[in-house]
Amino acid sequence: MHLPATPTALLFAYAFLSNIALAVVPHEPAIIWYGPRLGVWTTTLVGTAGTVLAAVADHRLFAPLIGRLAQRRLESSPLSATRRGGQGVRTWPERLFRRFPVATIALSGLTPLPFFPFKALAFATGRPAGKYTAAVAARCLPSRSGDCSGASPPGCRGG
Repeated sequence: MHLPATPTALLFAYAFLSNIALAVVPHEPAIIWYGPRLGVWTTTLVGTAGTVLAAVADHRLFAPLIGRLAQRRLESSPLSATRRGGQGVRTWPERLFRRFPVATIALSGLTPLPFFPFKALAFATGRPAGKYTAAVAARCLPSRSGDCSGASPPGCRGG
């Protein structure tokens, strides 16, 4: 016997599938459509939960791979100080991210920028899974509630 698909379960599944690393479908239409049907808080919390589960899956699958690639690139750079036992050459986004990682991820939800560069930077700098997923949740809550209530700032994208 299988359980019937409820609107909440469908929203959760769609939020997960639309926020996994290689997703090609946007999450906004589902959030906007379910907002008036399930209510702002239910839609926000269920959509965020699906996104957080996708963040956990992404971290488990891609963080080791991207971290190794970033380390290899840093070690092979002729300007790298890691050959001399130092920190290596870092770009200003990486320095800013290393200094304020949770704030950078959380505040990225208020920009029209896509999330994948922030995700890749989190994986390349070795952010722990717990802190990364907490930052993703902090990033998603305001944008999801804005999306489903119709109050998102112009140009603001969640996800």
